[in-house]
Amino acid sequence: MTALRQQREEEAAAARAAAEAEEARARDAERLGRMWASEGDIMDEGERAGKEKDALAVLAEQMKKKELKPVDHAAIDYLPIRKNLYIVPRALAALTSEQVQAARAALEIKIRGKGCPPPVETWEQCGLRDRVLAVITRLGFGAPFAIQRQALPALMSGRDVIGVARTGSGKTLAFLLPLFRHILDQPPLGEGEGPIGLIMAPARELAVQIYTEAKKFTKALGLRVTAVYGGAMVADQIGDLKRGAEIVVCTPGRMIDILTMQAGKLVSLARVSFVVMDEADRMFDMGFEPQIRMILQNVRPDRQTALFSATFPPKVEALARKVLRAPLEIIVGGRSVASESITQHVEVREEDDKYMRLLQLLGVWYERGNVLVFVDTQQKADSLFQDLTRSGYPALSLHGGKDQTDRDFTISDFKSKARTLMVATSVAGRGLDVPDLVCVINYSCPNHLEDYVHRVGRTGRAGRSGTAYTFIAPEEEAHAPTLVKALQAANQPVPPELAAMADAFGAKVASGLARKANSGFSGKGFTFDDAEQTDAQKIRSLEKRQYEIDAGLRDAGDLLGDKEDEEAERRMAEEESAEGGGGGGGGGGAAQPAAAGATDSIAAAVAAAAAAAATAAGASSDPAVERARALAAAAAAKMGFAAPPAAAGGGAAAAPALSQAEALQQAKLIAQSLALGGRAPAAKAHFEETIDINDYPQQARWKVTQSESIGQVEDTMGVAIVRRGIYTPPGKKLAPGEEKLHLRIEGSHKLSVQNAKAELQRMLNEETLRVAGHQTYGKYQVV
Repeated sequence: MTALRQQREEEAAAARAAAEAEEARARDAERLGRMWASEGDIMDEGERAGKEKDALAVLAEQMKKKELKPVDHAAIDYLPIRKNLYIVPRALAALTSEQVQAARAALEIKIRGKGCPPPVETWEQCGLRDRVLAVITRLGFGAPFAIQRQALPALMSGRDVIGVARTGSGKTLAFLLPLFRHILDQPPLGEGEGPIGLIMAPARELAVQIYTEAKKFTKALGLRVTAVYGGAMVADQIGDLKRGAEIVVCTPGRMIDILTMQAGKLVSLARVSFVVMDEADRMFDMGFEPQIRMILQNVRPDRQTALFSATFPPKVEALARKVLRAPLEIIVGGRSVASESITQHVEVREEDDKYMRLLQLLGVWYERGNVLVFVDTQQKADSLFQDLTRSGYPALSLHGGKDQTDRDFTISDFKSKARTLMVATSVAGRGLDVPDLVCVINYSCPNHLEDYVHRVGRTGRAGRSGTAYTFIAPEEEAHAPTLVKALQAANQPVPPELAAMADAFGAKVASGLARKANSGFSGKGFTFDDAEQTDAQKIRSLEKRQYEIDAGLRDAGDLLGDKEDEEAERRMAEEESAEGGGGGGGGGGAAQPAAAGATDSIAAAVAAAAAAAATAAGASSDPAVERARALAAAAAAKMGFAAPPAAAGGGAAAAPALSQAEALQQAKLIAQSLALGGRAPAAKAHFEETIDINDYPQQARWKVTQSESIGQVEDTMGVAIVRRGIYTPPGKKLAPGEEKLHLRIEGSHKLSVQNAKAELQRMLNEETLRVAGHQTYGKYQVV
């Protein structure tokens, strides 16, 4: 029996081994393909696509891993904390309300909110410990700055604070000192307990700078601080957190990564009772709001929260107030205003003249201290870095395309003056503090006010003087009004050529020839000018407008664009003057065949479409419709088409009005006839597909809705792509008649439509997987 059992076990083991070998061979064949005829054909794309995970499923899986589970605060027994640790000194308590207001006015401090304590005058009035005062004295800090005088007592009193002050005005110390006092009033950390103070910043460099400033005090106070940010070794950061740290300075993305490791058991937020968001407006604008909300919902509800920044747009303020309780808003100077200690110059320069002017400025400032040159793209930063090196100016380059180690060494070399010239993108525009930075040069004009304020704010810090130059080219005229506003707010003279450029651009905006530059960090992609459109593109533009009317995105009488309207009117006026001046002397104009001016008659076709659509809508009393109908009648007569029917109700002889769909179809036939040189279009098949993009991440939606992306697919596949519907956030119900955001693809060939859909889907999946991509650091995996 034993021998038989042993034989059966050996047979079973051999069968398992053979099955495993067969599975391994099949996996290798699927991964590598099949080389020989006996192995069959290579896996086709359809079979492989069926085996691959859908991009949305991968994203959902990754996002689920990054989600912090909501905490039931009622079930947690939090340690009691004291937030009001401030006793108003006698000298300040004796002041009347008029004297307090006068003191704030002298410091240019504005307060919104009730119950704000008076501003302090010296460090000794802040209620700080002797060890903290000793460090302040050793570091050589003089009297407190304006934001420190008001924010310190407000935070010491336990109030939530929104602090807005100029760059280099001491905001970092304004929240660090109350944080130290808050931590020292609590019991020490136990084994495995997380931090007490949490400071969030939008950029790695800013997080490192706050960490460095905090380290100057923590050693004397017996506290520990650690920095948690992307690009560095996550294993080292986790080790610091496990050893215990009362203060954590972090970027929101990396903090979420660590909080979700090991099912959320790696780091606890149960002891966090003081939260600071530095450069808060930038964090909200960069899209960190979901991560910030996720972190804050896991922090005890009775926490103390502070938000600081040099710029604070009203829209961002509305978001910020959702995470604060009855905050005090402390504004020193004004919102989004550069420091008055910075001498600001704006020069109108042609793009080709900028580099020679830069060399002239470097000849003046290079030997005086550190010089920082800002550009708008990573490619331009690298290019300018190479040009300066060839011109004999050893420089550094800093932008988001470099890894974290390079960025750390670059900033270290710049601060230590190993090299005093650095070319950077706006990644260095916030938080970078170099005491000897004497000059900032905006080689590329900033595209919004907040970016300008933070760029020039790298100089003139902590009461020092600084100088800033900004180059603006004629093609950057859209930003001229922003620069005028910035100079006026900082009481700086406005150059006459800049004022003239701003006025000229304002006139263009008023006449509809240009649009105001938006303040923000996103773009809409490249679009062709009307003069650069081909006939086919003009036809597609007409069709796109028709689709928008179908979807209710455009009025029925708005099919006629402004430029086509003006062009059609001009041609009509020329024809009328030619008829009036020619008397009957020759039909030179009438002899021109309709097909010869197909391109020039597109506007007339659009006019015919507008009149027909407006007639169908019953808008005959509108002067614009009457004008479009007149244009359409003349264009139709010239091309041999029937004139658009008059509106119903115009008398017994009035022709019956067409339905809107019939009128638009007639206009479309006119346009197609023009494209075919006057011939009637042949009947052809029509195919369409839709692709839902509503549930994809924002980056993926931007990718497939940019004009450049859509235009490339349209030109390659010969289809028309139109965006339909509105973006609907998860959980929101659609109103009657609304549709979720999607793309409609239409064309005359089924294969072209299918290929276009496949290409758009590929772009969506590629961008979605990039967003959901993960990195591995050592034995820890950040997902």
